[in-house]
Amino acid sequence: MSAEPAEHSAEPQTQADAYAPLSDDPMAARAARFVRALVVGACATGSDLLVFSLCLRVLHLSSPVARVPSLATGALVQFIGNRVFTFRATDGNLRRHARLFFTFELGAYLANLVIFRYLVRWITVIPAEVVTFLGTFLVFALYSYPVRRMVIFRLLHAEEARRRGP
Repeated sequence: MSAEPAEHSAEPQTQADAYAPLSDDPMAARAARFVRALVVGACATGSDLLVFSLCLRVLHLSSPVARVPSLATGALVQFIGNRVFTFRATDGNLRRHARLFFTFELGAYLANLVIFRYLVRWITVIPAEVVTFLGTFLVFALYSYPVRRMVIFRLLHAEEARRRGP
């Protein structure tokens, strides 16, 4: 009974081996994907603000209570928009994508809090409402977008094969 050599095994040896290789897209395609991510982010921010305003002005909820449904709405728009529009990863496993997305979003949330705390101390000539957008963009560009591209919405080998067809 001989074992199949590791390099010829059909099963991936590590979690990283399970993923399809990152595409070597031309710069224009990568830029277009990044712009799509910015559009999704703008939609998520708009939906967050809309729900927050409705909760405050129409439902007369307190600000902390109103943040819960508004943040949840923004996160849902981010998830669906990035999965479908930005990364076109609908062939991937929905549960795996959701689990990874919301796990890594907790990290982005904490990073936003920390970065904002420092930025408002260092940048005192700009209103805090504007500084928060700077902090959010830094977290997006340096953490959220790369993680979404390289981990969350990256397809596994079988998913990529299904996407390409026979």
